[in-house]
Amino acid sequence: MKNFLLFSILAMVFMGCRKPDPTPEIRDPIYLDIQSQLKAAQGEVKSAMTEFKENEANLEKIEPYTRQSKTFWQKYWASQKKLRKAEQKLHFLNLHLINRKYEARNSYIRAYNIKAEADWPSSSQFRRYKLNKRLKNAPRTWDSENIARQINESQ
Repeated sequence: MKNFLLFSILAMVFMGCRKPDPTPEIRDPIYLDIQSQLKAAQGEVKSAMTEFKENEANLEKIEPYTRQSKTFWQKYWASQKKLRKAEQKLHFLNLHLINRKYEARNSYIRAYNIKAEADWPSSSQFRRYKLNKRLKNAPRTWDSENIARQINESQ
């Protein structure tokens, strides 16, 4: 009886349950990249907000019937537009981060169920993400000198 009890305890210890990671998104490089972009976007919103408040305060100092009023108003509208765009980007990245969190969890659970969690996250998926990001950020204008320089640097 003692041997059976000892054997069952040892079996439980060595065969223990395998549990899925409760926060797999922390290991996901795409999630971490989006999170770093979100932090950068928060900094952009703060700087745009201070610039906007500064320009708003300058509107009160305008002297009537001078060229100064036009330039101050232009700076105010430009800073307002910049703030609006920064807030939109922040909102987009926040939604993108939430979406990626659930996507990472679902893909991890699928990998866990087929006992391939050691291979998760997929390196090919991250390469495709980086390529897509590089293409999105690529300049949309044709500059033959710049292209020739990049080709020469890559060789």
